Amino acid sequence: MKTMTPLSPEQQRLAQSMLINVNRPIDDVLALLRGLSALDQELTARRKNASKILGVSIVIVFIGLILARKSFGGAHFAHYIVVALTVAAVIAAIASAVMYKRLKKADLTDDLTNSAIPFLTLLREDMNSGGTIHVKIDLRSAAINEKKVKENRPKDPRFTKIIESFFVNPWFSGNVVLADGTRLDWEVIDKLLQRVRTKRNPRGKYKTKTKEKWHVVGGVTVAFPTKQYAVADASADEKRHTIKLKRKVKTDSKGSSAFDVLVDMIAEAYGGVAVARRS
Repeated sequence: MKTMTPLSPEQQRLAQSMLINVNRPIDDVLALLRGLSALDQELTARRKNASKILGVSIVIVFIGLILARKSFGGAHFAHYIVVALTVAAVIAAIASAVMYKRLKKADLTDDLTNSAIPFLTLLREDMNSGGTIHVKIDLRSAAINEKKVKENRPKDPRFTKIIESFFVNPWFSGNVVLADGTRLDWEVIDKLLQRVRTKRNPRGKYKTKTKEKWHVVGGVTVAFPTKQYAVADASADEKRHTIKLKRKVKTDSKGSSAFDVLVDMIAEAYGGVAVARRS
């Protein structure tokens, strides 16, 4: 079995709390986050294996019960083999189900790997060597009670029960001074509408379906030093010219939209200024 990536005491603590709030050199921050990302990918792989084992075990138990019934009348060797394999499959199913649940509880949001690390890696290219950055990241799921802001139970004759839950998840923010002297603040807030609908079919069985709609809301504040950048509407004694941008993106699934939203807004802010001419 593959050995788990060794973690520092701090990484172990952060993996448990899933809350990051650090102010230190960018290389240290990236090393910290990449270790957590590697751990999360290993746990995800193990969770998938546990799910596969669970599925195979359930099939074996089902087949074993059928074969055991057919051979129940004769206490012969094949019967005992079938019973032994069925019992072993039951044990494997229980163990894999427990393992899956434990690994699921430790799962970090994919935003760490898909958005946060790529964005901070990009910022590193525009920072001074050893530059410090302040970063806050919430790696917990958006769909937890702490982040629920509203719940509705609309009526619809087609469904037995409908529950609509609204979640607000401010999961990624920070600030940094770039190599050109520009101050950058950013924040990403995910807004989730989760709709759970239960319906009874003609055979009397209940089926529940869950649908999710996401909005990724990003905001940046970019404060340009007027000595470095020429800004048409900046006053003569103004040391910095501040541009604030906000963007909202709708998506039907959780993805890496945060990275694109932040990068696009920063590029737009820089597109509105020009490098100052030196006399």
